[in-house]
Amino acid sequence: MHLVIGAQYAWGNIAPYIVGYFRDMGVQTNMSEMFAVLPVVVIISTLVFPIGTKLTAITGSKSVIWIGSNFCVVFTALATQATSVEVFFLLYAVGFGVGKGFLYPAPLNAGWSHLPARKGFVSGVVVSGLGIGALSFGILAKYILNPSNLEPTSYEVAPGVFEYEFPKEVNAKVPELLLVFCICWTILLSIGLLTVSNFESPFAHLQSNLLQNEPAA
Repeated sequence: MHLVIGAQYAWGNIAPYIVGYFRDMGVQTNMSEMFAVLPVVVIISTLVFPIGTKLTAITGSKSVIWIGSNFCVVFTALATQATSVEVFFLLYAVGFGVGKGFLYPAPLNAGWSHLPARKGFVSGVVVSGLGIGALSFGILAKYILNPSNLEPTSYEVAPGVFEYEFPKEVNAKVPELLLVFCICWTILLSIGLLTVSNFESPFAHLQSNLLQNEPAA
């Protein structure tokens, strides 16, 4: 799960291509606007964290992971159809941010329930997925978008301020990239859903049965 939400930190790798993608469609945008996506994701996820944590305590990790998975995958897939920066922001930044707010605490809670005396160790192992996910999806993005390592051209967006734009054939692969991300996330999240569990005492059912069968006083 944290491999998936770690993909957000590959944003710096793919933002220039997304700027070029929208500019090729005739939409005026720049790197400053697109770099705002990551802070928006972080802010939205921070606001949702308490909700995800509360739901995890009430319903367990699986249901919360399922909700977060749908937000991340579905809204990112919908973002491939966006024809304006505003709609892209709403679908990707807000949708992924909400999904992260659910996906971040749920696996931590599950791990802590199994190893309550080693919460620091569990947290370190789980959260390491953020860095591994950023590295992995950053490399994957480069491989899909620009495997030939085509050089960008520079253009002046303001006096003395230059940005770089890749060829149209490179930028046109942005929807493909996001869909590949969605496929990878679906696989990873499915594995997570199948394997994650919250600890339940092996004596819980026995105690429940004893209480149910205990004769009334």
